[in-house]
Amino acid sequence: MSDTSLMLEKANEIMRKSKKGYTFSELWTLLEESDSGLKKVMYNEENKPRVGLLQGLINRIKVHKLPNLYYNGSDKRIYYSTSDLALIKKLTKQYNTEMNRLLKPILRLRLNEDDGNNLTEIKQIVNQLNTRIYELPLFAETQTSIEVIDEAEPKEDKS
Repeated sequence: MSDTSLMLEKANEIMRKSKKGYTFSELWTLLEESDSGLKKVMYNEENKPRVGLLQGLINRIKVHKLPNLYYNGSDKRIYYSTSDLALIKKLTKQYNTEMNRLLKPILRLRLNEDDGNNLTEIKQIVNQLNTRIYELPLFAETQTSIEVIDEAEPKEDKS
């Protein structure tokens, strides 16, 4: 098995067990701790990290070439989801929250009536997008296995 394949296999294992996304450095640390054999290939002969291994995987994730792994550019985290729809709902909610946060100070400015109306309309469209996507039904056969990514959920203690 190639070094990249081994890293991908371990990354999938780690991501499947989690309900939250990971940054590059968080995932690197978890991969290091997950397997002594993998840790050996994560460093070269001079004991320098081979960050290109993980960066290559992230580049593939960014262009949707690896199933179930998703990169969110706004929070720079990698997420795992067994359902594209569950992930779309999660990311749309984050987008809606961020857009509303960004629009708040702009809407307080003294804009001319047209600009104010345009921004209000954009805010309403973003809110409607979030509502409409959230209302989409999850497929019944996958409902029990979907891992909806929610960082507010406490970690499961398996001890």
